[in-house]
Amino acid sequence: MTSGASFLQLACHHLSNCIHDARTRPWRVLNSFLQDPARARLHEEANRLTRRIAVSQNELDNIKRSAKAQAKKLSKLRKDLAQLKEARDQLESSGAGEDGQLQLDPAQLIEYRRLKAAADSKTSKLLQERAALEAQVKVDEGKLSRLQETSIAKTSRLQAQRAKLEELQQRLDNTQQAVDDTGTQLADKQRAAKNAAADHRKTSSQRDYLMGKVRDIEGRLLASKGMRQATDREKRLAAAAARLRKEVPGVYGRVSELVRVTNRKYNLAMAVVMQQHLDSVVVADRAAGFACVDFLKANKLERMDFIPLDSCEAKPLPERLRQLGGTATPALDLITFEPQYERACVHVCGTTLVVDTIEEARDLCYGEDHHKVVSVDGTLFKPNGTFTGGKSAGIDARANRWDAEEYEKLKQQREKIKKDIDALPDVFKAQTAAGQLQQEQHQLEQRIKIQKADAQQLQEQLDVLKASVATLESAAASAAEDPELAELQSAVSDKRKQLAKMDERVNDIKDRLFADFSKRVGVKNIRVYEETTLAAAAKLEAQKQQHEEQIVKVTEQIAYEEEHDFAKKLEDKQAQLYADTEKLEHLKEQEAQLDAAAEQVQDQAQQLAQKMEELRQQAESAAAGMKELQAQAAGYHKEVGRIKGQMAAATTALEAVRSSRRNLLEQATLDQVDLPYHGGADGGDEVNSGSDADNPMDVGEEAEGTQGTEDSRAKHRKAFDYSRLSNKDKAANTKKERETVGRRLKEELDATTAELATSAPNLKAVEQYEAVREKERQQILALDAARKEATAASKTFLHIQQKRTQRFNNAFEHIKSAIDHIYKQLTRSAIHPLGGQAYLSCDTEDEPYLGKVTYTAMPPTKRFRDMDQLSGGEKSVAALALLFAIHSYRPSPFFVLDEVDAALDATNVARVAHYIRSCTRPPGSRGARSVRGDADGSSKRQRLQLGQEEDTPGDELESFQSIVISLKDIFYEKADALVGVCRDLDQNCSKTITFDLSRFELPTEAS
Repeated sequence: MTSGASFLQLACHHLSNCIHDARTRPWRVLNSFLQDPARARLHEEANRLTRRIAVSQNELDNIKRSAKAQAKKLSKLRKDLAQLKEARDQLESSGAGEDGQLQLDPAQLIEYRRLKAAADSKTSKLLQERAALEAQVKVDEGKLSRLQETSIAKTSRLQAQRAKLEELQQRLDNTQQAVDDTGTQLADKQRAAKNAAADHRKTSSQRDYLMGKVRDIEGRLLASKGMRQATDREKRLAAAAARLRKEVPGVYGRVSELVRVTNRKYNLAMAVVMQQHLDSVVVADRAAGFACVDFLKANKLERMDFIPLDSCEAKPLPERLRQLGGTATPALDLITFEPQYERACVHVCGTTLVVDTIEEARDLCYGEDHHKVVSVDGTLFKPNGTFTGGKSAGIDARANRWDAEEYEKLKQQREKIKKDIDALPDVFKAQTAAGQLQQEQHQLEQRIKIQKADAQQLQEQLDVLKASVATLESAAASAAEDPELAELQSAVSDKRKQLAKMDERVNDIKDRLFADFSKRVGVKNIRVYEETTLAAAAKLEAQKQQHEEQIVKVTEQIAYEEEHDFAKKLEDKQAQLYADTEKLEHLKEQEAQLDAAAEQVQDQAQQLAQKMEELRQQAESAAAGMKELQAQAAGYHKEVGRIKGQMAAATTALEAVRSSRRNLLEQATLDQVDLPYHGGADGGDEVNSGSDADNPMDVGEEAEGTQGTEDSRAKHRKAFDYSRLSNKDKAANTKKERETVGRRLKEELDATTAELATSAPNLKAVEQYEAVREKERQQILALDAARKEATAASKTFLHIQQKRTQRFNNAFEHIKSAIDHIYKQLTRSAIHPLGGQAYLSCDTEDEPYLGKVTYTAMPPTKRFRDMDQLSGGEKSVAALALLFAIHSYRPSPFFVLDEVDAALDATNVARVAHYIRSCTRPPGSRGARSVRGDADGSSKRQRLQLGQEEDTPGDELESFQSIVISLKDIFYEKADALVGVCRDLDQNCSKTITFDLSRFELPTEAS
């Protein structure tokens, strides 16, 4: 049945694997379809076209707005041109003369012209010079104007380029922001996809783990012997004990609830040991017990036994019972309990021993000390010579009580695990979510790729534009600081001053020539006429020129605006938009076809899910069949156990008969009683009753699976002669009749013994008694000597153990307290004045030398890490700190350090060299104190300011000598002497070179 159940269990496991495969395969197919690269590319192309259409639509709107703005601007320019032309016509039609201006008559005009010609002839040379100078001024002003216009143009172009640069920078920032946002979304999706995959793996592993636990628990339930229902009486007793524990103070519970057997194989033996005490209730004192009795009476509950802890009999367990050897173990040592219940457990178990075999139990019971012994099969041997064994439903029920509790716990665990399995997330939902997240992740990866390409293109344009702006800024700065411009401005100013002086000279000549004429016409000088009438005419001409220039400028602007053909751009953009829209519609049709195919795949997945449900139902039916087979197997196991119990009981009874027979023979031998044998055999020989098996008085040994051996041994044995017994005694077949015959014969034997004792005393009894007493005394002396030796050895061992522990603790505590200060000295710096931290910890405090010691070092600004995770330099500093801490406990007068600085940088090499130099100085010297205070020269005052203790173990180390083998020059400069080793080419051997540095040492105040 066991092999059939195993086969069915394997079949169910295979079926569950098939169900799992059928459960996950459709979703794997659907997931692979959703993650198809072609589908992803199609979806990404559709998204790209959608974005492109949106951009084209925006550009189309911009073109329309630009065309509308252009039309509005042309209308305004044409209106301004018409206004300018009208203003020019009005200016030309205005009169030459205006009211308030001086008007000359013809005679005065002729005289003015004559005087003007005379003045011109006299000032002709001066005017020529002035004209030449004015021409030069105009040339210089024109050149200056061109330079200024060039500078202004450069400045305007620079401003335009800067504006474009700002626009490109803004676009680049926006693109970078979009890239960052998309990257954040991508990271979130990747994290979500990773978490989803991890959750899926975790869920799958949890499901597999929980299913394995369920199978393991079901196997344990199948193998458990406690698969039984509690009887009504046990339920009543348990309920009554629970009520007592709740209602009456001082009630702890039943013995079976307060103790646990350490090994299941002793359940039956411990049930026999405790017997009726299993249901006894442990109480604090007698008052609590009497209160419980009153409670039982008041509530009409079943009678119960009570064990008061304050008055129950509990003799200490003799230590010798633990030293009997073999498998003998005190029953008290086979159970676990709380210390407060020890007295009750001692009362229940007493001095009963538990052994594995009946032979060992018989030897211990019928030996010299006559112990009470129970074998693991439940056979009880009492000191009075009686024994109890066999199969008992009550004892088995009591033994199975602990298994029943475990069985109920296993069932509860199984139900809880099944609930946990049902609470796990659905595999299909997890896989679908993971597929969707991967698809979104792929889309975001494509989008961020496009955005990065746009950002790279904008960055290239921005770099080119920055170079152009830099060139324009340099040109604008050069133009602003152009020395030629300054020279031209200075030259024009000087020439303007010369022109003003020449004008004054010309005006003086004209004023003298026109003095009389000016008086006649009523003006102060002739320049009044020239500055009014002639200036007005010049102003009118200038206004006409200005209007013409504005008309030309507006006309050019109109022509420039008309060159921009927005209609053509609008038509091209609309064509592109239409083509993209058509392509997008085509892609959407393809995507719709793929969606339809996905629906078909999903339908197939649902069909497979239905198939999975059918397989699951088959699995449930198979599991039900397996449970039935398991129940049948449990019944068979129970029957086998019952038969084995009967066999063990029969074997026990047989062994008891054999033991009783052997005891009788030994007693007869000691009493020198001649027993009757067939054929006159010696009474000392061992006899066999096989030849008289039909004799009802024969209680000889029977064969136990070794019939051949017993038959061969029976050939050399003799049988008792029962011919002297009466026929009535021989006819006693039942146990009661045999006991009656045995008592009668024993009475006759006792009477005969008493008569013999009175008629013929043993003359050698005193000698025999003295010999026995002497032998007993020698054995007692040997036992006392052995006990004394054991006690002395135990005391010596404890003394050595305590001494070893004390020495270890002294060394450990000293090193533990010193290592932190030394490590701080080796790692302290100006940036980190507190240094690092180091400490030791021991696993076991009672016997620390049996455990391990953990060394932890934390360099400055570093968090806690294992020693294996530190760098090579950090490990070297930590090792040196431990070495110097050990030295502080047991100082060594001499150190040899071989390249301990190999993994250290220059800073740490300086600290270590500084510290070793401080340790090689006498502790009381001033230089040593100043050096030893800190690896970086920190004084004691600084340490006190930092809150450090003044006196710390390891602060005043014992001075020692040190030889340091190093390749670092920092060690050289700290040394007292240098010893170099080189090769002597002449002698072909090694050669040493020494150099004393002590004479170069700084004075004590400076050191």
